[in-house]
Amino acid sequence: MSVYPMKGVIDMHVHTNPDLRLRAYDDLELTDAAVKVGARAIVIKTHQGTTMDRAYLCNRYNKIVHGDKDFTMFGSITLNHPVGGLNPAALEGALKLGAKDPARPEPSGKVRQEPGRWREGDREWKNCSRDEGHLPAGQGL
Repeated sequence: MSVYPMKGVIDMHVHTNPDLRLRAYDDLELTDAAVKVGARAIVIKTHQGTTMDRAYLCNRYNKIVHGDKDFTMFGSITLNHPVGGLNPAALEGALKLGAKDPARPEPSGKVRQEPGRWREGDREWKNCSRDEGHLPAGQGL
C-alpha cells in the first residue's frame, strides 16, 4: 500500500486552466491528482472572476469518475475589475453559490501609491493590519 504525505490536505489557493496564464493543471486534471493523493479539498482561484461553477463541475466529475471519493473542490471569487472590483452584489452572489476564501482586489488593476497603499480610479485602499486585505483608506485596523 502506498503512503501519500498529502492525504487529508486542504489547499486554499490553486490556479488552474483555463486562465490567461498557462497553469500546470486544468480543473479536471487537478481533481484526478487530488483524489489520487487523498487530498480532502482544494479551492480553485482565478484573477478573472469566479470559479464556483467550475468547482461544481469538478465535484460532479469526481462523483461520476471516482465514485464520489472524500474530496471536494471549492470555488471562489476575486474582486478584481472583471466582477466590478469591490462589488458587494458580486460577493453576495458568489457566497450564495458556495464561494470559499473570497479574494480582495489584486494590485494588477491598481496603481501603487506607497507600501500598503493602492489607488484605483477615485478609490484608495490600504492594507489591514491583521489580514492584509484591502479596505478603503482610513478604515484599516
